[in-house]
Amino acid sequence: MSVCRICSVCGSAASRPLLADEGQPVVQCRCCGFVYCNPIPDPGELEEYYTESYDDWDYWQTTFRHDRSLVFREGLREIRRLQPWGRLLDVGCSLGFFLEAAREAGYDVTGVDVSRSAVAFARERLHLDARACPLEEAGFPAEHFDVVTLWDVLEHLPEPRAALDEAHRILRPGGLLVIRLPNVAFHLPKTRLGRLLCPGQFIGLDARNHLNHYSPGTLARALSGAGFEIVRRKPGPVNLYGKPVVDNLKTAYLKLANAAEHWTGAMVANIMEAYATKSACGWSEDGREG
Repeated sequence: MSVCRICSVCGSAASRPLLADEGQPVVQCRCCGFVYCNPIPDPGELEEYYTESYDDWDYWQTTFRHDRSLVFREGLREIRRLQPWGRLLDVGCSLGFFLEAAREAGYDVTGVDVSRSAVAFARERLHLDARACPLEEAGFPAEHFDVVTLWDVLEHLPEPRAALDEAHRILRPGGLLVIRLPNVAFHLPKTRLGRLLCPGQFIGLDARNHLNHYSPGTLARALSGAGFEIVRRKPGPVNLYGKPVVDNLKTAYLKLANAAEHWTGAMVANIMEAYATKSACGWSEDGREG
């Protein structure tokens, strides 16, 4: 069963079709330009998919920790610079490797994830406080956390606006929100070029998993509308897969993307990160910024 939805950035129901990716229709909002999948699979089907994806604990133990090491190390360094202490919630905590690193750095850590198998790993093998539920169903107290992180998560959520609203509610005033996700301003042209060169073979947006496709502009608008002010935006560090040639190329590209962002303000990276603080305003009832 599929579920239709409206733009989670501006609330408009007006959209135009862009393309289909892995069988998923991808559209663009006519009002704000946000790119998203519509319709999407039922949220219950998505939860089952992510639960089954993490059944092989031994495989993920040996691969995921290494693959994400640079991402988590650099992210934690930035967090410690902006908010060096306190309660930290990782939304979409997966197997818990970032939570483990944050705990070692002195944070009081909690995680949530819809994958029951990933949460079981985090609880049983890493002895973490992890909960198997969407963020909106966790029932955390208002203004409870100092940091909320979403590492490659917002693009997966059926209701990203609801998650941002809840993050605003549970963060203390001035608390830090960290978002990492793909940059559609990079991936959409790459997809179109790939399909031109390899007709019928190129899949570029990973729309089976990625339901929301943010550009720097639509991410900034979504965060502002949810009551956050971006204090730092940068290209996201790359995943390292233990393949020297590929890893070296990706690292070199990251250096170029950092230089472009530093000197021109242009976000040309395939992955972007935003560090934002909670302000007083949030979404109004009619979907406009307030």
